[in-house]
Amino acid sequence: MHAPLLRNSPPFRLLRLVGTLLPIAAAGYALVRLIQFPDWVVDDAFIAFRYTENLLLHGELNWNPGEDPVEGYTGIMLPVLLALLSLLGLTPQTGSHLLGATSYIATATLFWLFARQLGIRSWLTHLIWAVWLTYPALFTHATSGMETLAFTALLTGTLMLLHKALGQAPEHNPAITAALLISLATGLTRPEGALMMALGFLVLLDHGRRHKAFRSTVVRILALAFLPGLVYFLWRFHYYGQLLPNTFYVKSASIEALINADSISALRWFLQDTLFFPILASGTIWLPFLASPRNTRSSEVADGRAPGSILLTPTARIATITALFVTVVIALYLHSYLAMNYSHRFFVPLLPPLLLGCGLALEQGVRRLDRRTISLSTMTVLGVATAALVFQIGLNIRNLQKELNYVGFYRQLMNDEHIAIGRLLGSVFRPDETLSVMSDAGAMPYFSRMRTIDYGSLNSKILARGNLNEKTSIDYFFDTNSVVLVFTSHDPDPDKAYGARYRRDPRFGQYRLYRIFGNSAGRDYYQVMYVRRDAFSRLPPPPEETSGKDHSFQ
Repeated sequence: MHAPLLRNSPPFRLLRLVGTLLPIAAAGYALVRLIQFPDWVVDDAFIAFRYTENLLLHGELNWNPGEDPVEGYTGIMLPVLLALLSLLGLTPQTGSHLLGATSYIATATLFWLFARQLGIRSWLTHLIWAVWLTYPALFTHATSGMETLAFTALLTGTLMLLHKALGQAPEHNPAITAALLISLATGLTRPEGALMMALGFLVLLDHGRRHKAFRSTVVRILALAFLPGLVYFLWRFHYYGQLLPNTFYVKSASIEALINADSISALRWFLQDTLFFPILASGTIWLPFLASPRNTRSSEVADGRAPGSILLTPTARIATITALFVTVVIALYLHSYLAMNYSHRFFVPLLPPLLLGCGLALEQGVRRLDRRTISLSTMTVLGVATAALVFQIGLNIRNLQKELNYVGFYRQLMNDEHIAIGRLLGSVFRPDETLSVMSDAGAMPYFSRMRTIDYGSLNSKILARGNLNEKTSIDYFFDTNSVVLVFTSHDPDPDKAYGARYRRDPRFGQYRLYRIFGNSAGRDYYQVMYVRRDAFSRLPPPPEETSGKDHSFQ
């Protein structure tokens, strides 16, 4: 007499019970954490806020209104959406938080729907969904003011709708229409989204060709995505005068640095923090079959599919373009200096497809185990895989404190330095007077409303693309005749702040140190503020210990 099949065994039913109850608790935990998470905004978000306000007040998507337009934002979707929300009465900060929370909920919903659409059984879907819900970095990005989670939601939705479209004939297929529209939005949110658009076009064209509907598929792609995208691209080229975004030239690594060592480290920490245990679970579930390839072949015959036909399934085709997308994007990131990669910001949008890939591997392994009779080795494999996922959930919950610590410190730093400086300058100087910032040009320009030159180069064509030599760069610095200069420093000594080559020039004698702004969070991060001598008296008297000194350029 044979032992009962695994699917009917009490231990297996217990696993299904865990997979049913755990996500309910995870969903409640995520909702509470999202509501209670500190109200904060990262400095870079104020760049998009400045573009939003200039669009509303001046009708220009520009850094300095009235000047040659500069595209210093990551993607047009965020400032335009924030402008629309502002018309409804929301400030850019409030609008960005609403967008972030909505994107978190949308991604969670799409993740669950996509997992079910991929055929991942309920209890496994619930487990990997709980892993996703509890990732602590997601709460940071939902409230940071940036487009990170909006891009994550759109990318996940694009892949899900493409998968659905490939499962149906092209004629009268609404999933194709939805996939094209959401892929267009993805491309407008971050430059990487344009790559996903192109891959989506290719897979849909192949789908139309296989169903003898190539011409109608081409027409839909042209009408719904390609031509609207082309119109935007031509407008952008006409408006900004450049083929690629200004940020591309600034953030791309030099050609000599094929791989950035810091980016390699960032990728390693991302995988370690987010995917180590899901990958461990996926690998564990396949251990019995790696030792018995005959069982794997027989299970494929039992499924009624030849190996060749498996490669043509919607899931296989989506997995292929996803792998291409992830590979190209990571290769680009490893070639670049990932400025402001707080809480794995650049890698977070890749989490849903990577975690769903782990879920698919788990599903295929459990599907084969499910045909077996109960054995100690089988139950051990299942137990270890499940425990790995549960352990990842526990790790996520424990690591939330790291995010809270980071956000708490950053919010205090912003209030004590960037926002304080911006509001002070805005109360004294006119918008047509020039502020030069090196290198945190987010909140200070936004709150001051002053004409600003960003020496981080994100919002300056001359600095980003001018290929200036040192003499020309220094001459440009003084030719701007800025009324206020702010240098970032990791040391309270003003001589150790950024921009030493400018301070060594004799022309710097026209400036006087006003104040060194520190933070009550106790971090070694300062803003060193100089004011032109003829404007010094317009500011209120600064604290004695950090002001009034003539800067020595000897």
